[in-house]
Amino acid sequence: MKALLEEWLMDHAGQECYPPTVIHITDGEFNGTSRDALVQQANEIKSMFTPDGNVLLWNIHIIPTHDQVKAFLPTSKAEVYNSYSALLYDLSSLLPTRYNADIAKLKQTDGTTRHVAMAENTDLTTLVQLMDIGTPTNINQNV
Repeated sequence: MKALLEEWLMDHAGQECYPPTVIHITDGEFNGTSRDALVQQANEIKSMFTPDGNVLLWNIHIIPTHDQVKAFLPTSKAEVYNSYSALLYDLSSLLPTRYNADIAKLKQTDGTTRHVAMAENTDLTTLVQLMDIGTPTNINQNV
């Protein structure tokens, strides 16, 4: 993934463009890689940037056996369900403040708090809303 991002960033070097958004959907259980290696890889991805900002790394954690857990866009690690979610919280990007208004509308909050690009066991509707926040388009302007 890092090589693909590097190639995209080189192809768009010097251009005013929205940085890539990586949306990782997982059950959260990792194997074969140490926690430290995962944190390092995530930090390397999150440190990549365009003139408009850093690459955004979203982690969507699906917990099939816990239907009631529906944390999304947390403001602290205390809001997540388990150690897998806590790790994904650590790997995720802190969202830029320019998303606060959209997040406030979705979460029905005041819009002043920064959120982490993470969701835990969301339904499909919320997942689409989260992806829309992270990857805005101008489709409606062309109608």
